Amino acid sequence: MINFTMRKLFTAILFMSLILPGLTFGAAFTPGNIVVYRIGDGVGVLAGTTSASFLDEYTPAGVLVQSIAFPTSVAGSNLACTNSGTSTSEGFISLSGDGRYIFVAGYNVAPGGVLASASVERVAGRVDFFGSVSTSTYITDGSTGNARSIFSTNGTDIWMATSGVGVRYFTYGNTTTSTLISAAPTNTRVVNVLNGQLYITAGSGAFQGVASIGTGAPTTAGQTTTILPGFPVASGPSPYGYSMNATGDVIYLGDDRAIASGGGVQKWTLSGGTWTLAYTLNTGLTNGCRGVIVDWSGANPVIYSTEGNGTTNNSIVSVTDAGAASSFTVLASAGTNKVLRGIAFAPNSVTVTTATSLPAGTYNNITVNGGDATLSGNASVTGTLTLTSGNIITGANTLTLGSSGTNLGTLNRTSGTVIGTMARWFTNSTVSNVVFPVGTATNYRPFTISYTGAPVAAGTVTIGHIDGVDGTDIASPITDGGFTINRASNMYWSIAFNGAFGGTFDFSIDGNGQNGINDPTNLRGIYSSNGTVFLALGTHAAGSGTVANRTGVSGGTPGRFYIGGNNSNNPLPVELDNFVATTIKNEVILDFATGHEQNNSGFEIERATLSPTQNRTDADINFKAVTFIASKGNSNNVQGYKYIDGNLATGRYAYRLKQIDYNGNHIYFLLNNEVVISNPNKFSISQNYPNPFNPSTTIAYDMPFDGNMKLVIFDNLGREVKTLVNGNVNAGYYKVDFNASALPSGIYFYRVNAESGTDKFEKVFKMMLVK
Repeated sequence: MINFTMRKLFTAILFMSLILPGLTFGAAFTPGNIVVYRIGDGVGVLAGTTSASFLDEYTPAGVLVQSIAFPTSVAGSNLACTNSGTSTSEGFISLSGDGRYIFVAGYNVAPGGVLASASVERVAGRVDFFGSVSTSTYITDGSTGNARSIFSTNGTDIWMATSGVGVRYFTYGNTTTSTLISAAPTNTRVVNVLNGQLYITAGSGAFQGVASIGTGAPTTAGQTTTILPGFPVASGPSPYGYSMNATGDVIYLGDDRAIASGGGVQKWTLSGGTWTLAYTLNTGLTNGCRGVIVDWSGANPVIYSTEGNGTTNNSIVSVTDAGAASSFTVLASAGTNKVLRGIAFAPNSVTVTTATSLPAGTYNNITVNGGDATLSGNASVTGTLTLTSGNIITGANTLTLGSSGTNLGTLNRTSGTVIGTMARWFTNSTVSNVVFPVGTATNYRPFTISYTGAPVAAGTVTIGHIDGVDGTDIASPITDGGFTINRASNMYWSIAFNGAFGGTFDFSIDGNGQNGINDPTNLRGIYSSNGTVFLALGTHAAGSGTVANRTGVSGGTPGRFYIGGNNSNNPLPVELDNFVATTIKNEVILDFATGHEQNNSGFEIERATLSPTQNRTDADINFKAVTFIASKGNSNNVQGYKYIDGNLATGRYAYRLKQIDYNGNHIYFLLNNEVVISNPNKFSISQNYPNPFNPSTTIAYDMPFDGNMKLVIFDNLGREVKTLVNGNVNAGYYKVDFNASALPSGIYFYRVNAESGTDKFEKVFKMMLVK
């Protein structure tokens, strides 16, 4: 009976682990595309009950790219997120202020359900750049009114507009109550934070347009709602979605009334502290408009809107505002048993934590922190490019930072490299130490430029780092300050200009990791327009380490920059081709290869544990030897080496190779990225190994949280044989040994129970002792 019970428990646990659904995922969004919230799957007739809801991504030309479904039932911590088929004032989506998420308000009700119950959770659906859907955040105290729209400045702070209960504030991860920011007006529709100020539209009493709430983006109760001066204060208009320009003096506002009654997209302008309706765009429309977003980047704003009253003749339309007569174009229509509600631009900011591909487009921010990002097309970053840990691989594409001579973008680099080609915007002024963080996966080789004589006009400078090309000596040696240069490094930096540049600049190039660069006093930066004829432009300036500097170089001519030396610079005995690290749980796999070895004794692998304030390049890093790997002997062929550094604690690590020759000389090769060992993201326990075993075996398990852990061995009669773990265990990776030398051969079981708060895990495994 005990045996049967244990088998039944094991089967149940396995079954639950298989049927428990996870998060909903789509594909990554493409920056610049538009996203529409759709109610209905095209099969069920839309009614006052709930229907399945989706995010549909379109190109600006109206081509459907993908559809992402919201959950229709509870799945783990995710709730259902549905919407009424006929409550037309709901379903207004928004792009978060940081550009990373799409937000929508929905209900934890399965399709076909009724929303009348006050106990129904109002769900904050959040979808990130990669199409991952989260619906675990909700409130219950807003259930006396319909949830109409949501806005978040940063993906965490959330404001929800509701009918009946005004505007409420809560944070992502919330599962109960919220703060009532403003109770009046009650008939709030679309909430937004524009230029740092919280706004709403409404359709009640004296609030017939855009109104501000409090000052800034308030999170506390008792705020006052104020209609913007000049907007209507008497019933008649029907305002919904809106967008404001960066200077705060133009608003485009959707009005869903019939065209003859003033429906369409209204243009409001601010002058002397009062807003005035300039005109209403409605040429080409059949119905009024609700959702409104605006691309402000061009000379004439481009407006995208959802046309219709939410039930019929529903479509996506666009217009370029060149005046009151500008005509709308229909991009796409809803179709049968579907309705289009809110509209937003696709997420344009992303944080990369694992290896991934990024689509072409214009991004607000890109953060690389833990994995390589590979561009599938040309990409621009108009805000901040952050390299914390990991590389951006451009391939045949170009990564551009900035968008104009007045928007140069911002680079924040801790670790990581742009492998390939990068462009940066420059203004027509002098500028110091602009870094292009280029290089290879193993060697950071930045190109740094300072304009000492201002360019003629603003434009971009493009730097591409090429490794392993043009490695021959200079055919005709050149002389620079009495120093004869007849050796070019086995790499170069290409440079190109887009704009009437000219000017004069200083530059530095870093030959980090390049074979033969071991005499910093004699390094020279040299130039070639074609890789054949070399010139010593400007004036040599002393460098340090592997950095070569030059000053007073005339700008504007594309070409290539090299590091040059002479044949007296005896090359080191090893040419390192690559040095990379891969993490699997708490193990680091180090792979490196050489293209040439001579007089090489071997490699000492060294590791340093980084403190929270340290970077891998800091001078005070304390490296310690891990192991020594002997050389495979003199060779002109590629030789590969591998080492697995296991059982590491969570934390940040730096690695380097100490290459040692038979004469005792050495050189260091620093791993280009820091290595991060993170806590497990879920609980897991593996089958014991070896199995069958005699007499010892090992059981490995991962703890994603600090909590209680119990691991017990049973015999085939269900009797407890041995308790291996019993007590509190910190988050991390563990292995525990079981010695069964005192036990007879047979079948044994081990059961694990782990819990922390509401998180619990239980599982049973079978193992065999054979003597």
